[in-house]
Amino acid sequence: MGRAQDRAMMRRLDRKKLLAGLVFAAVGFAVAAGATRYSLGTMARIGPGGFPLLIGIVLGVLGLAHVVAAFASRDGPDGGASRWDGRATLLIPLSAIVFALTIDKFGLVPAIVAAVFIAALANPKFRLVEALVLCVALAIFGAGLFVYGLNLPFTLFRTW
Repeated sequence: MGRAQDRAMMRRLDRKKLLAGLVFAAVGFAVAAGATRYSLGTMARIGPGGFPLLIGIVLGVLGLAHVVAAFASRDGPDGGASRWDGRATLLIPLSAIVFALTIDKFGLVPAIVAAVFIAALANPKFRLVEALVLCVALAIFGAGLFVYGLNLPFTLFRTW
């Protein structure tokens, strides 16, 4: 490659995404490697190392995907993807707090709906219909997975 091609490649490379992806991949694969020191168990009865291994692998693979996305980025380093949005910084943690405060009083389904709706407000391109569909879909998925699939003792709806 010539010098002009090298400079064009570096302009397309999003260094923040590259660094974040490398950090995610390193941490994820390090956790996965550390988890192998513990018993993994079986699929029916997972051991203390099974879940960290799974999460580490997922984080590592997502980190690698982020690295690939850094090379394919159309935004420059100062592009729209790297701007800080204060709404997301406030609303995402707030959604977790709302979930924690509402699950005991109202039940699993209302807590999921409230948390997902508040988190959806963080999207700069927020659309009400999409947010409502996402709330319903995740509430159904959460109820199906945790209450019916894993038999966890969550109340779906609380009555007063």
